[in-house]
Amino acid sequence: MPCVRNPLEKVRCCSPGRRHRNGTHMRRKRYERFRRAVIGVTLSALASGGLLAATTAPSTAAPTPPTTAATPATTWTVRDPAHSALTARLALDPAGELRLAVSRDGAPVLAPGRLGLRTDRHDLTTGLRLVDREDRTVHDAYRMTTGKELRRSATARETTFAFRGADGARLGVVVRVSDDGVAYRYVLDERGPVTVTGEASAFEVPKDAKAWVQPYATSYENERTETTAGAANEAEPKECAGDTCSFGYPALFETGGTYVLLTEADVDGRYSGSHLDHKDGGSAYSVTLADDAPVTSPGPLATPWRTAIVGGLDTLVGSTLVDDLAPPSRVADTSWIRPGTDDWSWLSDTSSPGDLDRQRDFVDYAAAHGLEYTLVDAGWKASWVPELVRYARARGVDVILWFDWADLRTQAQRDAWFAKIKAWGVVGVKVDYMYSDS
Repeated sequence: MPCVRNPLEKVRCCSPGRRHRNGTHMRRKRYERFRRAVIGVTLSALASGGLLAATTAPSTAAPTPPTTAATPATTWTVRDPAHSALTARLALDPAGELRLAVSRDGAPVLAPGRLGLRTDRHDLTTGLRLVDREDRTVHDAYRMTTGKELRRSATARETTFAFRGADGARLGVVVRVSDDGVAYRYVLDERGPVTVTGEASAFEVPKDAKAWVQPYATSYENERTETTAGAANEAEPKECAGDTCSFGYPALFETGGTYVLLTEADVDGRYSGSHLDHKDGGSAYSVTLADDAPVTSPGPLATPWRTAIVGGLDTLVGSTLVDDLAPPSRVADTSWIRPGTDDWSWLSDTSSPGDLDRQRDFVDYAAAHGLEYTLVDAGWKASWVPELVRYARARGVDVILWFDWADLRTQAQRDAWFAKIKAWGVVGVKVDYMYSDS
């Protein structure tokens, strides 16, 4: 039976049944209960030698047996399934600190960047040692209601590395490599609430790489600047505190003919969004949680994917990696979703949404050009919206209304407003002004 991801974007076609890793050893059976408890996210399960991956995406190949060497190698490689271009290398230095590097066709793209996680109880950024790993090939086929392609198919190679910290706490690092990028996330198998105080995560970009970056603002309305990775803090406009400037996702870089688009995937209410911090003249773009504040999440925890789309411009434009990394949506019936094109008066005339006559002009434009919708932004008046809806419908155009999110924050507010605008004939809403990634 089909399941969906983003209710406005993605419907996944799940393969019949899930793959279960049924071993012959009794120790495996002890952890089946835990594995079922974390199904739906890529998490780790405890085994006698450490953690084993427990993920639910369909796979086309059986996992290789976990290794349990007491003295593991310091560098491990994950390559895209076709072994054609992209390679991720995870390294553990003598201090027990993790770093991840990315290369394309053998040429470095991202230098080794720090990995790790800090909670209110454990420092999982140093003193780590490998206790287990597991590899698998992930194949995902799904469909969308709109977007670049309606039917999608993605294949990736995934390795789950299990580490123990100096105090015995466990950290899972899941690295996934596909033909269009590399992503990683952290998993913690702790029961009960988990408070993450910060990440050591960083992308190391060559200082001379071309950069197209947006100074961070919670409105995401700053202009992008063309600069270099090392000199990004010198560009205007800027959002800085001392020698550190902040940049929002996505951030685009180009080095040696290869483009890298940095972003995150699978962000929901269990964890905060993030942005990138960069020190003057440096190469590291560090992942910083919203408001630089701790995040308390129900355990077990899987963080968002730290994501790098890598390739030529054609790869970046055609990539569906962020969608591929997203979990199934909870919206099963998408038949009510009607993708379409709208016109929008606010961009060219910010006062126009408060003028009924101007909105009629935009309805006329939409009708003349075959657009399905017109979007009435901030400033509309309840006194004339029903009249505008009647005018638009007579011309084959539907109306979407702008809302400040504070007016729809509670269930009671949503129930009241949605009932009212449905009675007016409005078919959708644009929710705006979050001003937070928390």
